[in-house]
Amino acid sequence: MIASLLVVLGFTSVGAVGQPGLVPASNYQIVQKAKQSDPHKGDNWLSVLQIRTPIIEIPLMWEFPALNLGFEIDQSSLRVVWLHKNSLLWISWKSMPAQGSGGYTTEMHLLESVTEGKAIDLLQQCFSGSGSQGAGNHQSTSVEFQATQIGESGLPRISRTAAYVDACRDFQRAVPLGVSTDGSFWRRQFRIVEKTEYAVGADSLKEVSRTSWIDLSAPPTKRVALQELADFLYVYTKTDRWTKSNEDQSAPQLERENMVKALLAVNSNIKSEQPLEGLIKIPTDHPLIEPMSPNHEENPLRKARRTGGS
Repeated sequence: MIASLLVVLGFTSVGAVGQPGLVPASNYQIVQKAKQSDPHKGDNWLSVLQIRTPIIEIPLMWEFPALNLGFEIDQSSLRVVWLHKNSLLWISWKSMPAQGSGGYTTEMHLLESVTEGKAIDLLQQCFSGSGSQGAGNHQSTSVEFQATQIGESGLPRISRTAAYVDACRDFQRAVPLGVSTDGSFWRRQFRIVEKTEYAVGADSLKEVSRTSWIDLSAPPTKRVALQELADFLYVYTKTDRWTKSNEDQSAPQLERENMVKALLAVNSNIKSEQPLEGLIKIPTDHPLIEPMSPNHEENPLRKARRTGGS
């Protein structure tokens, strides 16, 4: 879904200077500023993106490579994209994986309003990226920003499309959306897609809409009944799903009935007696794919983009 949207919008091509599209790597560099050494943290510095044409400097994050905690930019992942001619810039990159973390990375996103060579933060978001915890257990998050129609400000609206995949094979009993592996364990893999629309102001973004889907075409392929999906979505949207035990993965009868009604209300194309497939809209008012808190200890953007150090 994300890839097809990018192709339609032309973000897979390199744009001319200042024009919508990927900024060629030859037109920017990352430089180290305010380099310092700490007996506990080792050498560290503020990494700054310098765009050559037009001339712009944008602080990215402080890097602490010696800590091996993911506070280091994977420069091969850096993407710089003009969403709107010379005025709206999207920058994204991933961290190097933290040592002993299962290869987990974080993924950073900045949206910058650019005027006369100066950049103003419109948005700073950091997401848990991808990694694995043993064979068959992995999670991944991917995020793309796109420009849509022109708003009242004369700037385009921005959409953020995020996809989250979670695979787990350690369930010891049948679970909603799960499939049996060898008769002893059940595994489940699901994919959530969420699209958020923002209106762009001179120095801020305002969220105007959000829609979430579950992608039932994602493996492992199986026929999913409406009642089973209702059980899963109850756990996923109505409970603390991280502490929900293997022995308690179904919804109370009334909650299941309410979720079935809500699913039918927002998906006019599905029938209660037919197996479900494809993208199914999720009836929720709450975000399902959320960025890290700005003050989360594992957030590389925490304080450090402007002030450094801590």
